[in-house]
Amino acid sequence: MKPKPSLDTRDAADTKVSDAILNAAERAFAELGYGGASMRAITRDADVNQAMISYYFGSKEGLFTAVIGRRSGAINAERLAELDRLRGLGAFTMDDLLKALIAPAIRLSSDPDRSGSAYMKLVGQLINSTDDMSQRVLSENFDHIARIFVAEICKLNPGLGSETASRGYVYTIALTMAAVGSEWRMNALSDGSDGTRDIDHIIGTSVAFSVAGIKALIEMDAIAG
Repeated sequence: MKPKPSLDTRDAADTKVSDAILNAAERAFAELGYGGASMRAITRDADVNQAMISYYFGSKEGLFTAVIGRRSGAINAERLAELDRLRGLGAFTMDDLLKALIAPAIRLSSDPDRSGSAYMKLVGQLINSTDDMSQRVLSENFDHIARIFVAEICKLNPGLGSETASRGYVYTIALTMAAVGSEWRMNALSDGSDGTRDIDHIIGTSVAFSVAGIKALIEMDAIAG
């Protein structure tokens, strides 16, 4: 009798199949959007059958949720690890805090091994969607990390209200999405003279702009108050 494969072997095979499905779905959703991506095309790209997608993810919505969750989990874990490191120092600045928020997403966007550009394009679509499913997926994957960073912004700026801190957070995320997708546009507007900046430069300029923007919001609040 042929021996059954070990649990580790089965787990490795399951991971290989599920990763192939997630990678194919990520490409399809990023390129065509949720509505435009067909399950038939995803199964063909992943070299699996429809039953395999149903087995691992249940439905198209379940697959979409898993695609977002895979990368967001990694990004948010990196953000929290850096925030924990900063807290361990005892004191840190707004620059430090916003770098912890911004840098993981920008680094992912330039990582072809993790399909970073496709994922960030997909998140951009998600942010600009108003349907119930998109808002649910966005909330499930990012609300908890948003609340943590909004609270830290308030701690670094005593007296700052959560509404202004939340606005600063949302603007910072919007800037991050623009930074990872618009280098080509900046290069075009500068007639190619600016060239393509490295990741550290993009992170640094994004942090500086975001810190200045939140400072401006705080000053506007002070004037209005």
